[in-house]
Amino acid sequence: MELTQTLTALYRAYLEAWNGREFDRLANFFDEPCVIITPAGAASFASRAAYQAHQRQGFADYEARGYSHTVVGEITAAEVGEGLATLDAPLVCRMHADGSIMERRRAHYILRRTPDGWRFTAVASCIIA
Repeated sequence: MELTQTLTALYRAYLEAWNGREFDRLANFFDEPCVIITPAGAASFASRAAYQAHQRQGFADYEARGYSHTVVGEITAAEVGEGLATLDAPLVCRMHADGSIMERRRAHYILRRTPDGWRFTAVASCIIA
């Protein structure tokens, strides 16, 4: 399977876990360690358990604001070098249950091929509207 197809399938599975609030499954998409970068700062997680705790808190914050689910527009992927790739999601929409958009984000992922498959090692994300 071509790299773009492989990473697109991986991202779709990640989004399914995200929307399903499957925190154990969600954490397994990430490498150890991993980094999340936003305009507010960078957070490094030494383990999937640490990342998972961060995501649980993030979901609690989102849900307090009426969050329901996330939809994503087109994504692109590219090989950086042997065992490294990028994935770009220029339009990530956090949605309310009524279908209105809570926020729009742009996200950029760096992935590493591990013995267990491709894993996110770094995510840079920011609100765009």
